[in-house]
Amino acid sequence: MKKVLKTITILIIISGIGFLVILTNKTYHEGQCEGMDINVLTGEDNDSLVTEAQIRQTVESNFDSLKKRSLNDISLAAIEQTLRESPFVKDVDVYVTMNRKLKLKIRSFIPVVRIISAGNKSFYLDRRGYLIPVNPYHPAHILLASGNIDATVPDSALSQNLHYKQLNNFSGIEELFNLAKKIKENRFLKAQVEQIYRNRENEYELIPKIGDQVIIFGKTTLIKNKLRKLEAIYRQAIPRSGWQTYKIINLKYKNQVICSK
Repeated sequence: MKKVLKTITILIIISGIGFLVILTNKTYHEGQCEGMDINVLTGEDNDSLVTEAQIRQTVESNFDSLKKRSLNDISLAAIEQTLRESPFVKDVDVYVTMNRKLKLKIRSFIPVVRIISAGNKSFYLDRRGYLIPVNPYHPAHILLASGNIDATVPDSALSQNLHYKQLNNFSGIEELFNLAKKIKENRFLKAQVEQIYRNRENEYELIPKIGDQVIIFGKTTLIKNKLRKLEAIYRQAIPRSGWQTYKIINLKYKNQVICSK
């Protein structure tokens, strides 16, 4: 008999707890939204393509003011879907905190290089090779590539974030991508190189941030070796001779570096 009473007591307690959970959950979701917290995750480079203000504007323009609206009336899935339609947003997570605030975590694409083609078309490549349009209200200050870049990139490819290999005749873009990515991976050279220029011979020149040297890179072969030689010049030769000593640094030959005054 005692076992039966104990079992019944436990069942009553469990049922009571379940009822309280359901009641609390119902009351919670019938409560009003207390605002919106937005966190744009940029990683260590801090070169996000979209701002918190732009995310807030997108949400408020599509869903009116969320504050003081019942949580039951707010579709988190719809907000996520709307934000994912932005070509600057890689991923998004939307949830409600315990104090009834909407929490939006935005992961932006991380650009490696901004390319300006011969037709004055400007776009980014992210670190995995996906195409991204330029945000005119928040351009990223990153490595620039220009010159004889004959690349046809339709607007639809940018808005859909296609990979550059899905384009026709992508070889020129691939060369720029590989070179830009190697420069970005080298923290020292990333701080030194401002621009990649493709000349009429379809070879590459690097333009530094400091000094007025022309760095002749040549073809995009032996990239690591050439960048290693350039880093050695910047770390060893230039500190001794001065930034204005050399006008041309030629890296295109395999076993030598030619510095001209």
